[in-house]
Amino acid sequence: MTGRLRVVVMVGPRGEGLEALLDYGSRSPDYTIVGALVTTPDSTAIPVLERYDIPWVCHDIQAFYRARQVPVRDLQHRPDYDDRSLRYIGAWDPTHLVLFRYIYIVTPVLLSAFPGRVLNVHDGDLTRRDPTGRPLYRGLHATRDAILDGATATRSTVHIVTEEVDMGPPILLSPAYPVHRRLVRQAQWAGALDVLKAYAYAHREWMIRDSWGKLIHTALTLWSQVPLRILGDRVFWGDRPGPWVLRAYIARRETAAP
Repeated sequence: MTGRLRVVVMVGPRGEGLEALLDYGSRSPDYTIVGALVTTPDSTAIPVLERYDIPWVCHDIQAFYRARQVPVRDLQHRPDYDDRSLRYIGAWDPTHLVLFRYIYIVTPVLLSAFPGRVLNVHDGDLTRRDPTGRPLYRGLHATRDAILDGATATRSTVHIVTEEVDMGPPILLSPAYPVHRRLVRQAQWAGALDVLKAYAYAHREWMIRDSWGKLIHTALTLWSQVPLRILGDRVFWGDRPGPWVLRAYIARRETAAP
């Protein structure tokens, strides 16, 4: 798909890192952010959205589940939640959805409304696979798992969202963010699990705040200019295979290389 994209951002309780995307989007000729859906009324994304005059709506997921007297992790009611989200989102007539620090599983109800056009940023390198071909670092603790596994650097991945969490085809990778291996080794040797967790958290936040806005901006810009083809778990930008790696940030313009 080429042409100017109309994007709705879906955000969880935290919005740190979102400002960079809104800043890029406010000047982009390739896409416009037409609205945002937040999942909690005290999301830190709300003040940022208001500074950039982005229309937003809160679809409170905790209130939704409280009304049904079930925990948020109960996926039986998630299709209904997603259906109601679509009603809000539809008012902005988007072409694409972006999940930005959105921590909840989305269902086929949402995905089928935007087939192959829902993007997520994940704080792990989804191109690194285990012997069965599945990503090594999935889920909410991908950065921590990679660091404890001995990784010397971490990356984030923009991928197409599919029904299985963090299994969609990767389309763009961030630059590498070096891990402080000496600190990690010393904390492991001392059994200082609190230090390891604190470092993993800080490393992840550094990566998110520095790269996620730029990553999504670049992915949307490319998508508006170059046809994106999805073949199984592979993607092609035009006739060139992805994912591409975002290697440099130069004067607020990104360069991506296959």
